[in-house]
Amino acid sequence: MMPDSPKRFWTLRKRLCFVFGLILFAPLAVAGYVWFTANLELAAQLAELRAQGMPTTVTELTEFYTVPNGVNDTTDLWIEAIESVQAAGVYERGENLPFVGDGDLTVPPPGQPWPELDASRALIEELVVEFSAIRQAAAAGGQVRFPIDFTQGLGMDLPQTVYASEVEELLQLSAHVNAHMGDDSAALEDIKTLFKLSDALRGEPVLISNGVRNTIHNRGCETIENLLPYCEWSDVDLASLQWAVQSARFKDELARGVAGERVVLLDAIAETSVGPWRTTNLLEGLRLLDLFADQLPNSWPNLLTSLLVLDAEFDTYTESPSVGVARILVALDSSGVKLAANSGASSTARQRCTITALALQRHRLKYGQLPDSLDQMDPQLLGPATQMADALIDPFDGQPLRYQVQESQVIIYSVGINGVDDGGDLQTDANGDLMDIGFTVKK
Repeated sequence: MMPDSPKRFWTLRKRLCFVFGLILFAPLAVAGYVWFTANLELAAQLAELRAQGMPTTVTELTEFYTVPNGVNDTTDLWIEAIESVQAAGVYERGENLPFVGDGDLTVPPPGQPWPELDASRALIEELVVEFSAIRQAAAAGGQVRFPIDFTQGLGMDLPQTVYASEVEELLQLSAHVNAHMGDDSAALEDIKTLFKLSDALRGEPVLISNGVRNTIHNRGCETIENLLPYCEWSDVDLASLQWAVQSARFKDELARGVAGERVVLLDAIAETSVGPWRTTNLLEGLRLLDLFADQLPNSWPNLLTSLLVLDAEFDTYTESPSVGVARILVALDSSGVKLAANSGASSTARQRCTITALALQRHRLKYGQLPDSLDQMDPQLLGPATQMADALIDPFDGQPLRYQVQESQVIIYSVGINGVDDGGDLQTDANGDLMDIGFTVKK
C-alpha cells in the first residue's frame, strides 16, 4: 500500500491570499514607515529649535514671552495707563479732533491758526489723571509682558496692545498742542514719552503686536518731522531725541515675532489637519517659515530678497490639493510674514532718516547752515559710535540714504518698498505704499 502523498502547504488558495495580502499590506507598511520617519524628522526639528531657545508649543511660547532679567517690568504701569485712557472715553470726547478722533489729521504748523486748538487743549487739560499714569509708566522705562492667552491661537485677544495706540494718539495731540502754545519742552517730553511706549512693546512675540510697536515708533518720527522746524530745541534736546529714536532694533524684534508666529502656525495646523497629513503639513509649515527665518541674521536687502523665494515656495505648497485647510493657514502666514518684513524695513528706513535729520539740525546749530551733502555732515552728530555704521544706509537696497537739496528744503530718503528711487517723492502709490520713505528738513 502506497503512503499518502504529503499535502502541499502552498496551495493555490493560500498563494492567492498571500499575494493579495502583500498588495494590501505593502502600501500600509510603506505609509507607516513614511509616517514614522516624518514624525522622527519633525521631532528632530522641534528639538533643534528648542535647543536654540525658540518656543515650539503654546506652553513654551507663554514662557518665552517674558521681560528679560535686568529689565524693569512695567507691565502694570502701562496697563494702568492704557486702561485709564480707554476708560476716559477719549475718542468720544475728542471725536472731531485730529489724532484721537475723526477730525482732519492735518494740523497746521505752530504759529498758524488751528481751529481745533482750544478744544484740543481743553481735552488735554481734562485728562490730568490719565497723563499722570502715562508719565509714570514712561519714567519707569522697561518693558511689558501683557497677559496674552496664546491657547486662543489665531483668534488670540490683544486688548492692551491694540489700545496702546490710543495712548500714542493722545501723545501726538498733546505734542502739537504744546508746540502751538509755545511750550517746546513739553512737546519734547510728549514725543519722548511716545517712544517710551513704543519701546515698552519691544519684546512682543507675535507679528501683529510687533507691527503695533513699529507703527507707534513711526508716529513718533512723523511728529518729530512735523514739529522740528518750529520748536527751539537745543543740541542736548536733539541728541536726546536721537537716543529715543535709535533704541529700536526692528530686525531683532522681527525675529522674535517670527519665533512666536511659528508656534501659532504649528498649533493651527495641528488643530485643523488630520491623520498622516498633520505631520506632513507641520513639516511643510516649518520648512516654509524657516526659509525666511534663516535669512534673519543677514542684511535687510538680503532678507527682503528672500521674500521672493518664499512667495514662490508658498504658492507651490498652497496649490497642492492634498493639504486641506493647512494651505489657507500657510497662505495667511505668508502674507503676515511679508507684511511684517516690509514693516520692519520701512520702520528702519524711517528711523535712520529721522536720526540723520536730527543730526542735520544739530549740524546747523553748530555750523550755522545745512551741509550740501551727507558726506559734509559732522559724523559725530549721528549719535553713539555703535550706530554710525548703519545710520546712513538704506535698508531696502544697501546703498547710502539719498540726500536731495531743494530750494526751500532738503530731503533724506530711502527708496522704500518698491526699491525704486522716485526722486524723494514721499507720497503713496496706488497700493497705499509710500513711494519713497524719508524726512524733510526745512532750510
